[in-house]
Amino acid sequence: MLPHRQVSFFTVYRFILSIGLLLVLLSACTTIQKGYPKNRPFVYKTNISISGSVPGSDKQELVTRLQNQLDDSLKTRVISYAGVIKKLVKPPVFDTAKISRSKFFMTALMNTQGFFYPVIKDTFTIDTAGDKQMVTINFRVMPGKLTRLDSIGFDLLTPELQQLALESKSQTILKKGDPYSLQIIGEERERLLQTFHNSGYYKVSGDDIYAEIDTVVSAL
Repeated sequence: MLPHRQVSFFTVYRFILSIGLLLVLLSACTTIQKGYPKNRPFVYKTNISISGSVPGSDKQELVTRLQNQLDDSLKTRVISYAGVIKKLVKPPVFDTAKISRSKFFMTALMNTQGFFYPVIKDTFTIDTAGDKQMVTINFRVMPGKLTRLDSIGFDLLTPELQQLALESKSQTILKKGDPYSLQIIGEERERLLQTFHNSGYYKVSGDDIYAEIDTVVSAL
């Protein structure tokens, strides 16, 4: 009787293990709804990876921003049910021209973050199953050297505004050694505008102030 009871125990154990493995596989799979283009390549998944010296804490945020720069035809909509089954909804037809368009937008974003010479490589694979031609697109982004702020100064044509800018220089958002980004340049311009308005120069607008960025030295 003992051997029989041992066999029963291991049989039940293997059954439970198989069920658990099946649930794991289901949670990792993405099903495709009927709205896919039949017998035509369609976008199944788009991946973006970053290689280089970007800190881990910033890498995921940068990936998210790059994903937002993708052409709409390279974005997929996936609905999750209880975190187990994922359904791909009406995936778009694959068009290689949209890859180049996406790379253009991604490069523009990298420039605003201080990466002026990024390299973006793309590859794609097509997996066929029946009338499904599923395309997986991979972008590999190599940011290159990050441009940092070095010398910061003010050169306003109106002497009164120049004086106010110099007096408030200690409050500047721009700090030597910080990474360049279009966002902090915009924030500094808003700070100067607020300083001028607080001093009675209400007619000064954002169009009256611009940032001149010289990257010749960093390029060399």
